[in-house]
Amino acid sequence: ENCKYDNCCSGKIVDIKRDSQNCGDCGNNCGGNSKCENGKCISNVADLSEYPSFLTNDGNYLMLVVGDKSSSINVVSQTYILTSLSGVIKKNKLASEITDLKQNIISIGNPCVNEISAKIMNNPEPCDKDFQRGKAYIKLYKNNGFYHLIVAGYTDLGTKKAAEILASYQNYKFEGDGYVFEFSGDIGERLT
Repeated sequence: ENCKYDNCCSGKIVDIKRDSQNCGDCGNNCGGNSKCENGKCISNVADLSEYPSFLTNDGNYLMLVVGDKSSSINVVSQTYILTSLSGVIKKNKLASEITDLKQNIISIGNPCVNEISAKIMNNPEPCDKDFQRGKAYIKLYKNNGFYHLIVAGYTDLGTKKAAEILASYQNYKFEGDGYVFEFSGDIGERLT
């Protein structure tokens, strides 16, 4: 009698959008490695093998972010990723348009050129210390229930290579929380 129809299971009031024992419906248990978000069970353990589903299963927009002063190559890289995600609700943004990290984000460019990448990576000093010339990086972070993916290189060419790889994710067998791709010809300027 005290329960509303949509949030009552066995006489107890539950939040079927967040209760892992009653996710989306009474008795729907998400299990140990999953949690309930918006009435759907999702994995607590993020893994690139599940790309892009873990970024999009909450029904919210996926933000694709470049630094405010990023080169045209980084904007092209953003477009590569954007076009590869057909059917995904997404928005392209500049770093200055992102007010907090409480959303799923793909951040293009290393912390030297993208302030959101810097925030996600806890403002490393020097800003490019985790990036090497001739390597393209895809790094997954989880923060307060949200997923952040850094797509970057030491130079713009490295960032472009990382974006090309992510855009053709169907051709790769990603695993774990990071992917490093080595390539030759990385003679571009260092990002500062």
